[in-house]
Amino acid sequence: MINDCYCQLLGINPFKESEYSYEKLDGIINAAKEKWTKEQGNIEDGIRFQADRNLSLLGDICEKMSDAELRKAEFDKARKILSSKLQPIMNYCVVTEDGRAYAFQNALRGQIARLGWGGITEEDAEKILKLESGSPPLPISAKAAEAYKNLSSMGFFTPQEALNTLASKLSAENCNALYDSSPAESVRQVI
Repeated sequence: MINDCYCQLLGINPFKESEYSYEKLDGIINAAKEKWTKEQGNIEDGIRFQADRNLSLLGDICEKMSDAELRKAEFDKARKILSSKLQPIMNYCVVTEDGRAYAFQNALRGQIARLGWGGITEEDAEKILKLESGSPPLPISAKAAEAYKNLSSMGFFTPQEALNTLASKLSAENCNALYDSSPAESVRQVI
């Protein structure tokens, strides 16, 4: 990680700064130090190099997390970085007319996995991006959805197709009147 975002290195959610006391941060830093020390013995160069690099940053990490002003600046920087790294999720959102955005859960999971930022969950990403939870509302009314379902169950996909078929099959002497409120069964009998 070239950007040296210590919150990302430690797996800290910068939007929950108030939850991290100095004691809790010390525990997180010590756990990270142990992990990186173990990774120094890894035979893969990339992992070993990253562990060495992270251990070389440990003094600066401790300094920034123990000083109140430096810690606040580090968390501010981390919030900006995290927000920008979550922005690609917005490409996979359904945005309603009133401006509310709903993300597809697979997009959330995928982007969070690509982040490699421990401590960030799908719920956190939804809050950070101000996304609505759940499914977006249907773009059409329930009555229109039911009408389309009835049309497609008869093999039609537009009202025009249904009317043209009805007009071609109806004979003037054997015609049952159909109305707007006629049930689908009545239409099926004519067809």
